Amino acid sequence: MDGVVAMQSFYEKGGFNIAFRDIRYEKMGRPFLPDSNISSINVKDFQSILEYDTLCFGFSRPQVLLPWLKIPDNKTFKYTEQGKLKGFVVVRKVHKGYKICPLFADNIIIAEELYKACLNSVGAEPLYIDIPEINKEAIELVEKYNMNYIYECARMYFGKAPKMEMKKIFGITSFELG
Repeated sequence: MDGVVAMQSFYEKGGFNIAFRDIRYEKMGRPFLPDSNISSINVKDFQSILEYDTLCFGFSRPQVLLPWLKIPDNKTFKYTEQGKLKGFVVVRKVHKGYKICPLFADNIIIAEELYKACLNSVGAEPLYIDIPEINKEAIELVEKYNMNYIYECARMYFGKAPKMEMKKIFGITSFELG
C-alpha cells in the first residue's frame, strides 16, 4: 500500500512497515528530439516487458500489466540497445494532464531519455511522476528537470517487502495501484 503521511503511524500499528517514501512531482510537457533507441511498445514486446517489470516490481503481474499496456490513450515507450530491453515507461491520461506509471530503466541516462519521450508526448500539459526517494538517481532526475513537488506517501508492506531492483525504479506504477 501507499500510505499518506497522516495515516502512516496508524498503518504501522496494524503491522505495515515503511519500505520507502514515494514523492509525486510535476513538470509541464515540452518538445525533445527522441532518442533513436526509443520506440513504442508492441504486442511482441510483452514477454520482455513482463520480465523487466517483474525485476522492478518484485513479482510477476501479467494479469495487470497486459491490460495496462493496452489502455486506450496510454503512451508506451521502450528503450532497446542491440535488441535488448534496457527500460520502459507507460504514460496514462489522468483528470488533469498525464501520469508516468511506471518508469523502469537500467540507469539514469536511459531513464532520462524515456522521461524526455514522455515530456515530448504530452504536449504542453502537466506530467506527473511518483519517484521512490531511496533511488538517488531518481532524485537527480527530478532536480535536473526542476520538477515541482506535489506530495508524498510511503510504500508500506504487511510483512516483508518483495525483492526489487530499486536502482531501476525511477517512477512507480502508481500510488493508486502499487
